[in-house]
Amino acid sequence: MKKNYILVNVFGIHGYSFMIYGEYDVNHESEVIDACLKNDLFEAEEDAEFCSLAEPTDYDIKYFSDMIHEI
Repeated sequence: MKKNYILVNVFGIHGYSFMIYGEYDVNHESEVIDACLKNDLFEAEEDAEFCSLAEPTDYDIKYFSDMIHEI
């Protein structure tokens, strides 16, 4: 599998987003979320229950360029 960018959006009043880069597929949500949990990328473990995954646009990749987590 080739490496992909995936945008993780956490919902809620204090929602946030982050981007990962790795050999993951946006369609395998539980695998991606488990990898994010394992790498402590969520602000709180409960945030994993309130997130969605998306394929980022070129704008997203540029915006998050200094904050991409390679896992």
